[in-house]
Amino acid sequence: MISRVHTFIETHQLILPGDTIVAAISGGIDSMVMLDILHRLQAQLQFKLHVLHVHHGIRGKEADLDQQFVEETCRQKQIPFNSELLSGFNRSSSEEALREARYALFDTYLKRIPNSKMATAHHLDDRLETFLMRLAKGSGVKGLRSISRRRGSFIRPLLFLTADEIRCYADEYAIAYRTDSSNKDLSKMRNKIREKLTPALLNVFGPDFYKGFAESLHDMEDVYALYEEAALQRFAEIVEQAEDRIRVNRKQYKQLSDRQRRHLLEYCISYFYPLNFGIAKRYFSQFDLFVEKAQTGAVFHFDRGVKTLKERDIVVFFQSEPPGFKPLLLSGPNSEAENRFFKMTIDRIAEQAVSIKNGESNVEVICGDQLEFPLLIRGWKYGDYFFPLGLKRKQKLSDFFVNQKISVLQKKQIPLLINKGEIVWVAGYRLDNRYRVRDDCCDLYKLKVKFKQYT
Repeated sequence: MISRVHTFIETHQLILPGDTIVAAISGGIDSMVMLDILHRLQAQLQFKLHVLHVHHGIRGKEADLDQQFVEETCRQKQIPFNSELLSGFNRSSSEEALREARYALFDTYLKRIPNSKMATAHHLDDRLETFLMRLAKGSGVKGLRSISRRRGSFIRPLLFLTADEIRCYADEYAIAYRTDSSNKDLSKMRNKIREKLTPALLNVFGPDFYKGFAESLHDMEDVYALYEEAALQRFAEIVEQAEDRIRVNRKQYKQLSDRQRRHLLEYCISYFYPLNFGIAKRYFSQFDLFVEKAQTGAVFHFDRGVKTLKERDIVVFFQSEPPGFKPLLLSGPNSEAENRFFKMTIDRIAEQAVSIKNGESNVEVICGDQLEFPLLIRGWKYGDYFFPLGLKRKQKLSDFFVNQKISVLQKKQIPLLINKGEIVWVAGYRLDNRYRVRDDCCDLYKLKVKFKQYT
C-alpha cells in the first residue's frame, strides 16, 4: 500500500521536493497510518515532516492521553511535534463548529512555516459520508464532489483508500493508535452514517460499491472543472478582486442566468470562507432582490461574517470592515505625518505662492491664523460635523459622505485634519469654510495628502 500512496502523491503532485508537510495527527487509526506512511516516504519524496496535534479540550483525560501518545510516537520517530489547544467547546459542540475552528488553527499554523502544506488523513469512507450528508442537504455539483485530494495548502494523501484498507495496514505493520470514544456517539450525523448507512450500502451493493463511487466522483470532478474554467473566464469580466474584498458589476451580474448567479455567489463567498461548499438556497432570491432594490449603502449579511455592500454600479463582498488608523500629529509648520494609508504635509507659504490646479482635490491652501500646533489627524467618529466650503451651514460628516457616495468601507480611512476640536479638512474632499483663505488672512498654509492605498 505504501507504493500506491507514493504513486497517488506523485500523480497529483501533492508533495514536491523541499516541501514541509505538517501532518495533522489525532492519534486515531487513520492519522497514525498516514504518519507511518509519510515517515517511510520522507526520504524518497524529499520533504520535511512535522506533526501538529489538536487538543479539542472536550474529552478530559482521554484527550490528554491522546496528546501524550502522539508526542511519544513523534519522539521515537524523531519527528518535530507541536500541539494546539482549542477552547470554548464542549461535547455538545457541533462537528461543523469544531471543524471550522480546527481549520482556522491549521491556517494560522501554516503561516508560521515557509513552503508548508497540511496533510490530513481523510479517506474514501470520509468522502462517502460527506457526499451523503451534502446530498441530503440538496447540495449542487460543487458540494457533491465531496472532499478533494487538495484544497489550497491542504492535501489528503490517503483519500483513495477505504477504511478497511487502512485497518489492514495497521494490522500488518502493528501500528499503535488511540480510539476516540466520541466516534460512537450516534447523535452525530457522520457517526450515524458510518455505523448504520455505510454497512447497509455495502450489504446491498457489495464491496465494488467503493470502486463505482470513486469513479463517479472522479467523473463529477472532471465535469465540474470544465464548467468552472468557463465560468471563471466569464466572472473575470465582471469581478474585481482586491486583498480583502471582491467587487462585482451589478449590471453584468443581473445579465447572468440563475445558475450562473448562484455559482458566482458561491465563488465570492468561498473567497473569504474556503470551507464553504454551498450556501443556503434562501440567500439566492434574497440577494437578487437586494441587488435590484436595496438603496446605495445598504449591507447584506451572509453566514460566516461575509457581507455585501451595495454601491451605485457595484456590490462589494467583504468579511470585515477595514481598520481605521491611529491618530497622527502634524507637529508644526513645514511638517509631515505618514502611515500605511496616506502621507500628509503642511507648509507655510507666501501669499504669492497660492496656486492650485483645477481638480487637484488632494491639495488645499488654508488660512492658518486660527491654527494651534500640533494639529491632529484622525479618522471619522460618530457625531462629527463641519462647515463644508460652499455650504452656509454645518453638516454631519456622515451625511457628507453619503452625498459624496463614499462607502462605509472608505470613510474610516479618510483622514480628517483637526484644529482645537474643529475639522479643518476632510482630506481629498472638502475644506471647512472656517479655514478658507480670506483677504485679511496673515498666515497661509498649503496642505497636501497623498494616498498610498484606498479601499
